[in-house]
This record gives sequence, structure tokens and C-alpha cells, in this order.
Amino acid sequence: KRSQLGAHYTSRDDILLLVEPVLMQPLRREWAAVQMEVEALRPAYDAATGLQRQRAKNKIMDLLLGMEERLSSIT
Repeated sequence: KRSQLGAHYTSRDDILLLVEPVLMQPLRREWAAVQMEVEALRPAYDAATGLQRQRAKNKIMDLLLGMEERLSSIT
């Protein structure tokens, strides 16, 4: 009956065959890279005080907010 109406069903598995390699895997790689960069900056943040600590925090926040912006741009 759906095909008579011109309505077609695409299964979840069929959708994931396209979405996973095209969208999700690249995003997971980007997120992993951001996490590694943040972890690399963490010792400097932990050791710093005052203005140096604030600068280290700003670098970390820039990375995280950049990823957030990247995710929010996906439509």
C-alpha cells in the first residue's frame, strides 16, 4: 500500500550504511583528535597558575567550543 502512495521505506540499517562512513566516522575521528589535544594541554593547565592557567584554559575551551560549533553546523 505504501508504494501505491509513493511512500517508500528505508530501513535503519540501510540508512546507517551511508550515515556511518560518511558522517559518523569522520566526526568520531575529529572528536578523538580534540580529546587528544585537550589531554596534551592538561598538564600545562594543571601546573600553571594565574594568567598562564587562564591561557591554558582558553586553549582547551577553544578546542571544545570549536567541536561544539562543528557539531551544531551539521544539518
